Amino acid sequence: TFEVGQQIPVEIFVDCPDDVSISGCLEESSANSAISNLLSNFSYYYNEDVDQGEVTETITITEIDGVVQDPAILIDSNYTLPSYPYCDGLNLVFNYSVIDECEQVASCSKSFTIIDEPDVQLSEPDSITYSSCDFADQDAADDAFATWLAGFTVDVNPCGAQAMFDIPQVTPDYCGGAITLVYSIEDNCSSDEVMSTFTIIDEPDVDVVGPESVSTEECFYHDDAALQDAYTNWLTEFMTIEVGCGNGGAFEGEVPAADMSICSDGSITLVYSASDNCSSDSVEATFSWEGDDTPPVMTSDDMNMTVECDGAGNIEEFHAWLDSNGNAM
Repeated sequence: TFEVGQQIPVEIFVDCPDDVSISGCLEESSANSAISNLLSNFSYYYNEDVDQGEVTETITITEIDGVVQDPAILIDSNYTLPSYPYCDGLNLVFNYSVIDECEQVASCSKSFTIIDEPDVQLSEPDSITYSSCDFADQDAADDAFATWLAGFTVDVNPCGAQAMFDIPQVTPDYCGGAITLVYSIEDNCSSDEVMSTFTIIDEPDVDVVGPESVSTEECFYHDDAALQDAYTNWLTEFMTIEVGCGNGGAFEGEVPAADMSICSDGSITLVYSASDNCSSDSVEATFSWEGDDTPPVMTSDDMNMTVECDGAGNIEEFHAWLDSNGNAM
């Protein structure tokens, strides 16, 4: 039957926001704010100005990560995420439904997604070893260190996390040293850490040796040749034991030739040295001699000698006379 004055129900409609997708990099407060904004934008309306009594609004979670919730989970508009972060991502389907006293019904579903961002990832340079001979000075070592240090890179960093070293990045001494750096990064869902070492080997210091200083009195050498041979042999005792990063030792200044005489005093002082980019060494020695510059003086003249003939030439007596310089002194 149709009764005059009975109202024909007017259809109710729902107004639903767009699906929401946020990055897993967001802090928990930002994620909950995004959910709150989504839920607060569910609403209903009529196309006519009518009063069909109280309208009941219901919000439920009907799916979690593709799994249908049976029964659906009833929530209110103040819903917040029960745990955080969701490092594997999250997808929620919210259903909004309304019914008025005229049993007019409408509903819609919208999804809320937290994107599973990739893990942070770092790269490091290979550990490298140099010799102290490779660098002329500290600036050269600094340049090599800077090139190596640039090999530490952030390759994947969706959340803009700050990567950092564990210690200050200081170049080792160019004459020898090492530094090991640990580079790390962490966001709310992942972390990474790499390590590498920069080494400069401390090569041996240069080392030179030389003879003891020599000083002789007059008449020590019986002739010039003996003196010159002694000097030449003395020179050979200057030598390089360890070249280090250099070219070996050398005399400072000109080395006098072996043309000295035993008839006059003489002294030769030599410095033998070696150096490289990180060390130096030297040795000094003197070769000196006292010359015999006093002419000989005869204290007695030679003497004639008369012997009785022994029939054999008096050989023994003759040689005795010769050996005594004719008795001259």
